[in-house]
Amino acid sequence: MVWLIGSLGLFAALAIGLGSPTLLVFMLIGFGPTVAAGLVDRDPEKHAAIAVGAMSLAAMIPKVLSQLTAPPSSGYTVLGDPFAWLFVYGAAAVGWAIHSFLPPLFQMVSDMRAEWMRRDLMELQESLAKEWGPEVITKKK
Repeated sequence: MVWLIGSLGLFAALAIGLGSPTLLVFMLIGFGPTVAAGLVDRDPEKHAAIAVGAMSLAAMIPKVLSQLTAPPSSGYTVLGDPFAWLFVYGAAAVGWAIHSFLPPLFQMVSDMRAEWMRRDLMELQESLAKEWGPEVITKKK
């Protein structure tokens, strides 16, 4: 699945690059953090590369579209725009943050919910013991 998405992204980059080599260079350099994430991620499903790549692509699309729709006489190039680079690499950093912080956060929430459920079941067990007697409670051996 990752290779399919990556190949589609490469195809789109090449298609855009045929129209403007400047945009091809911008996209190749902009996807640098995605390539790095793919190389350092040991997970076979490459979740880091997906998170970083999706955020990088989301940041690149507005810049690429503004470059494509700008008149040639405007002199605007996305390669010379420091805010474009800040936007793209900042989005890659957000992708790394999503990949790094969300799994432990969801694990913590899941553990809290399990503890709440355990506490509720203990209260239910105590109420059953009061109603039916202590012999309904199974003791650990």
